[in-house]
Amino acid sequence: MNTYFLPPGGYVFPHRDYSHDDLSLAKIYIAARWKEGNEFGVYGCGNIPIKETDVFLINNYTLPHWVYNGSNDTRLVIDIGANLNSPKIKKIIEDSFQKNFCK
Repeated sequence: MNTYFLPPGGYVFPHRDYSHDDLSLAKIYIAARWKEGNEFGVYGCGNIPIKETDVFLINNYTLPHWVYNGSNDTRLVIDIGANLNSPKIKKIIEDSFQKNFCK
């Protein structure tokens, strides 16, 4: 798990994250503090419409991406790396989705 702060006007250049194995890792991305004016761009997709408290599954290991904080507040993101091929992690994600979106 990591936390990332980006001050107003901060920018992270386009990049891909790297893994030391072939476990199909991806990140669960939580926009803990995300005021209007923040951007998360993905090559080939453009800006992802993220709002504060949104949770996304990000393929940050194969898709180049960048971020920009155009707000007046520090951006805070929490990300959790996970082996999504793990049956245990897969079940947790599926159960969460069922609980929150399939009522």
